[in-house]
Amino acid sequence: MTAKASNTVHLPSNVDFVIGSTILHNYVTAWYALVDRARLQAGETVLVTGAAGGVGLACVELAHLFGARVIGAVGSAVKASVVRDYGADDVIDYSGQDLRERVKALTGGEGLDVCVENVGGTPFATLARLMRWNGRLMPIGFTSGEIPSLAMNLPLLKNYSIVGAFTGAWAERFPDERARVADMIVAWVGEGKLHPRVDRVLPLEQAADAMTAIADRSVQGRIVLRFK
Repeated sequence: MTAKASNTVHLPSNVDFVIGSTILHNYVTAWYALVDRARLQAGETVLVTGAAGGVGLACVELAHLFGARVIGAVGSAVKASVVRDYGADDVIDYSGQDLRERVKALTGGEGLDVCVENVGGTPFATLARLMRWNGRLMPIGFTSGEIPSLAMNLPLLKNYSIVGAFTGAWAERFPDERARVADMIVAWVGEGKLHPRVDRVLPLEQAADAMTAIADRSVQGRIVLRFK
């Protein structure tokens, strides 16, 4: 198999292949969503759903690095500590807390400048009513399995935007730009600015176990499958 040059990067000497295998999808997706699409600014408030997953943690870490106030939303209490470790100022466990009331309390009723929404379903519908004037609500995944609909009077009344962030399509259309971002992200990992999280490393023969863990939503960060 031959990889496209735009899909490859040179790993720094202090970054091994286990860590390297987790970088591009997570962090390039997060960078594209936050920087290219949301135009996130320092001091803005950003909420990330599915914040303990691979893309979610990357969004939390990058948003913190860019000087935003970060709220992580997770589906179980056991995931809160890792999200805080990656830079979240506050964490909402929406399995036991009222997402709407917690966001209102944490933002003084002002709402969110940016919402990176990985889950879909009920969380998306709730957060669509919690955006600030000129906010950016970004659907980038539907891990709940439910693709939500939206009453368009909501973005109309608060003048906020619904901003899609499909990294795969962007990478196909703009491979040189994607390669530039990938090189930058990998360099940041080598410099210790970013810290990809590997939940566990399993042999390829346990791929089914890895898929089960993902389906059970017990993974924090990424699972890596190792070839012999």
